[in-house]
Amino acid sequence: MTGVVYEIDDSEKPDLDRHEALGFGYDEKQVELKTEQGTLRAWMYYATRINNSLKPFHWYKDHVLIGARENGLPADYIAQIEAVESIDDPKPERHARELSIYSNT
Repeated sequence: MTGVVYEIDDSEKPDLDRHEALGFGYDEKQVELKTEQGTLRAWMYYATRINNSLKPFHWYKDHVLIGARENGLPADYIAQIEAVESIDDPKPERHARELSIYSNT
């Protein structure tokens, strides 16, 4: 499995839970990850209601791609993300707002 683990302060967890929709189609669980440095315990969010006919909005896919590239994930993994079909957000203002966080980078 490929990914990135972040450490956050306990005080930031409620805000992250809200942004990750904890309790609204997503739950969390603790997992053990094998790393080059050994085993690591981490919490992850996972979908509890899956609808394979849904596609992510372009801005969401962009968030995932930017994060994958910034963290140096393997090119073949990034290519798999790029291959995921995404759709326009019916709320264009949300698209602009979501991607505005990158305007100063």
